[in-house]
Amino acid sequence: MKFPYVLLPSADRDLELQADYLAEAASIEIALRFLTAAHETFCSLAKHPRMGWRPSLGPAFRSIRAFRVMGFEKILIFYRPGDGVLEIVRILHGARDLEALFAEEPPDEPRL
Repeated sequence: MKFPYVLLPSADRDLELQADYLAEAASIEIALRFLTAAHETFCSLAKHPRMGWRPSLGPAFRSIRAFRVMGFEKILIFYRPGDGVLEIVRILHGARDLEALFAEEPPDEPRL
């Protein structure tokens, strides 16, 4: 069964910030390749929403799963499989202090 996906505002902001960083630090071509890879990974997760793992982010985030952006393995997609929709919650570099980021700014409320 294929699930549609939605990017929550925090994920949309993360995606834009990461693409901007790659465009400046590397090139526009790499930033565009990242955006394509991210959307392809979203589609793959929508088809197989349980293929990610459960990161250790605390009990408030039990429903959150994580998966790497294909081709950009250091960048993680945090998502929540739901009833008929996959919510992309955050898109963050794995070297960041993920527990602190999730503790200070809980993910956006699910869209119903």
